[in-house]
Amino acid sequence: MIRNYWIAKQNVHAHEKDISSRNIGDCLLKVYRRRLLSYYTHLRRQIHGDKVVEAKKKAMFGHFISAQVRDAFKKWKQQSDYANTVIEVNEIGPVVEEVLDHRLDVHNLKNLMADEGFTSHQITDLSDGADKKGLELIARSVARMKHWNGTDDYLKPKMFDRWRRFVTFRRIIRSWLEFMANR
Repeated sequence: MIRNYWIAKQNVHAHEKDISSRNIGDCLLKVYRRRLLSYYTHLRRQIHGDKVVEAKKKAMFGHFISAQVRDAFKKWKQQSDYANTVIEVNEIGPVVEEVLDHRLDVHNLKNLMADEGFTSHQITDLSDGADKKGLELIARSVARMKHWNGTDDYLKPKMFDRWRRFVTFRRIIRSWLEFMANR
């Protein structure tokens, strides 16, 4: 029995040594595999890194190209809307009716002037003068709108207009005074 106990004890020690060596081997294998995995990961990144960079470049250029295409379609839509607005304003809308009414009024006024005995030369001079005056008034209005910025700058064109009228009126008075003094 002592012999069996001694043999059993030897077997237990051998079995524990076997388990310990397996545990040490498993730990060393885990350390080795982790180190090997880090090397493999490093190599994989080096190999696939260029592909990832290329994929990122393609995605970036694709994004910009799609943005350019989207902007082109947006600009095309805006230009199409402008063209439709121009067609509506020039051919369809209420502005066209108003313009045609005014042209008809001008034509009727020219006919009336011709019936009253004005020559065609006088009629064209008067109509050209009226056109000039209208364009001058529109230019003044545009100048006033351009000077508007929330401050008193919009008053500058009015000031120049009043100064111009004052100078004109002063010249008229001077000429009349000279005319009266020469009598």
